Amino acid sequence: MASGGDAMGIGISGLLTTQRQITTTSHNIANAQTEGYSRQRVHLATRPPQVTSAGNIGKGVTVEGVRRVYNDFISAQVRDNTTRHAALDKQFEYTSQVDRLLSDPEAGLAPALQGFFDAVQGVADDPSSTAARQVLLTASGTLEDRFGYLNDRFDELRAAADNDLTVIVEEVNNAAAAIAELNRKITVAQGGSQQPPNDLLDRRDELLRQLAEKVNVTTTFQDDGSINVFVGNGQTLVIGQSSSKLALQDNPFDPRVSDIVFVGPDDSRTVVTKFMTGGTVGGLVNFNRDILDRTQSELGRIAFGLTKAVNDQHHLGMDLNNLPGKDYFLNLNEEGIEVLPSKRNQGDYILGATVTNLDKIKSTDYRLDYRGGTFTLVRLSDDTVVDTFSSLPRDLPGEGFTLTLQSGGSIQDGDSFMIRPARSAANRFHLLLRNTTDIAAASLVRSEAAIENQGEGEILPPRILDTPLSGGGSGLPETVLDLPGRSLPPQLEVVFNGATSFDIVDVSDPAAPVVLQGAVPYDAGTGAQVRVNLPDMEFAYAAELRGTPMAGDRFRIQFNKDATGDNGNALDMALLQNAALLLDGSATFGEAYSQLVSRVGSKTHELDINLEAQKVLLDNSIAERESVAGVNLDEEAANLVRFQNIYNANAQVVATAGELFDTFLASLR
Repeated sequence: MASGGDAMGIGISGLLTTQRQITTTSHNIANAQTEGYSRQRVHLATRPPQVTSAGNIGKGVTVEGVRRVYNDFISAQVRDNTTRHAALDKQFEYTSQVDRLLSDPEAGLAPALQGFFDAVQGVADDPSSTAARQVLLTASGTLEDRFGYLNDRFDELRAAADNDLTVIVEEVNNAAAAIAELNRKITVAQGGSQQPPNDLLDRRDELLRQLAEKVNVTTTFQDDGSINVFVGNGQTLVIGQSSSKLALQDNPFDPRVSDIVFVGPDDSRTVVTKFMTGGTVGGLVNFNRDILDRTQSELGRIAFGLTKAVNDQHHLGMDLNNLPGKDYFLNLNEEGIEVLPSKRNQGDYILGATVTNLDKIKSTDYRLDYRGGTFTLVRLSDDTVVDTFSSLPRDLPGEGFTLTLQSGGSIQDGDSFMIRPARSAANRFHLLLRNTTDIAAASLVRSEAAIENQGEGEILPPRILDTPLSGGGSGLPETVLDLPGRSLPPQLEVVFNGATSFDIVDVSDPAAPVVLQGAVPYDAGTGAQVRVNLPDMEFAYAAELRGTPMAGDRFRIQFNKDATGDNGNALDMALLQNAALLLDGSATFGEAYSQLVSRVGSKTHELDINLEAQKVLLDNSIAERESVAGVNLDEEAANLVRFQNIYNANAQVVATAGELFDTFLASLR
């Protein structure tokens, strides 16, 4: 009767469909605050009419289905904007910590660097002061602590990012497994009723959105209603009812660094770290690569440069023990820069590397691959092949270092090495001097004219040459003395035979003077220069002669013994503060650090601006989704009243049909 074309059947069909509408509206209201819920609507259709001789007579209404209000394009936009926002948010979270650390007026490197050079100037102002020397050692220790502190904080941030990555990768795997399980349930439900399982679909979409927060995903649909999910460089994380996993494994060069790998169904592992460009995973990868690794290398480059410059200059001075200056800081180049062999190497080569040109050292890592008898060196900051060669050692002037073979007799195809010119330098920066008497503030050699000289000649203070055993570069006529086998500079005298020639005499032993060069021509109009090379010390200096001397005039060049008040070398050390020794000779130590702070600060500001812009895009896409699929309580309340009225009207139809039927029965009695 209910399925017939009479008034009773039509009224009952109206009651049943309206009851379904009221139930669906109640479901919408109940889930108004459920994350990812899409409002549902009951789709109605008229029943097939009853064909009679009088024409087609309607048979009422039926429920065609309950479907969610959903737009796949808008949902994909929400996922895409979620991925980008999450990546920027995570990268900004960590980058801002680096920015605050570097720019801190107390904790940053700048005040410690300034304090060190101020203390050097203090020794130059009063080289005989023990207090000034102690202040210098204290400032040097502070500089060491500051390099170590910054490097330790960078290591802590790397460890924190790695811990974050571990948690996030596990969440990705859990979401993938849940999506695969929902695929199974959706396939079963849809296959049984031929109707979409709306709540299951919403749950799957919400899981996809949560997955997009963690990693960039792309999706494709299958005919059975299941969805395939791809990550990275097209790796299939979910296919139908099966899911794969991401995992972390130690980097083959450095176990302190984790690589992200895709674990295939056959347990094969593919490194996909560099393909993770979105979500919190991509944000962490970008932070490690673009900010942390580079910043640590740039800080290390400053430490390397400062160590080398100070040590080189300190060697050219005299300490209070009457000894040439020793290494002031730990000689980082003597230990060599980091060259890490891959743990997968089949050969036994151990390589070393030393810095040959500090100006050329870059804030990047390199990978050296060996295949088919050829080494290929790749600069990782831009994936550029910078050199190919077939044997070691290999000088790389454009990169500022030389590669050498330290040990090993065999190398196999596929062997590779990671080269880090400056990454660990800040961690290894270390003050060696502990006694104030070891500070070489005085010049190593000095010159003086004999008081009995009668002529108008003069000798200038000896000039330490920038490069040992190099030419003097003054353009004057030059006399060169090569004196190997000397542990200290000898005491020399320039003795003029007259106005046009002189002898150079070694008077280290006054009782047995030795003429090293005799009758050296001299022109009073141009002057002359005496250059002394001490190859065993890798040391050279030059002294300039001027004026018109007379026969018998003497000028002494000697070891600067007991020169407690001499500040010549301390002054030269102080000048290092303003010497452009980094970045191809374009930056001082302070300027290099300022550029580092500026770069990180600019990147932080850029991330902040992009994050705010992306937040607007995300909010807009969410608002657009809500305008389409979200539950509007006012609308649902109005629908509830409307459906109630319709239900009452259908009930009245049924009641009227019942009365008519009762009247009909009564007429038959």
